[in-house]
Amino acid sequence: DDISFDKPVDVGDLLVFKSRVLYTLPEGGNLGTYVDQHDGLPLVNVEVGCWVTCPETRKAEVSNHFYFTFALPNKTSCRRVLPANIDQARRQAL
Repeated sequence: DDISFDKPVDVGDLLVFKSRVLYTLPEGGNLGTYVDQHDGLPLVNVEVGCWVTCPETRKAEVSNHFYFTFALPNKTSCRRVLPANIDQARRQAL
């Protein structure tokens, strides 16, 4: 999936990750031809934010945003999750 780098991360930096499920497709969806054997599998779209933090100054800067789509194996069931607001709906369209 897509990873954007807004700020580089140096060796030794302290990172904080926050993630959330943006939406699910319990009935499955189409990830395209570049993903093998996913037809009919439930899909989960996750957003992960990464912050480089400096505890001494109590500051944090956004470093990266990651967007992942997971296909659940063996047709594992999942509940339907829809975007909670217009901002999350826009992320779904990325």
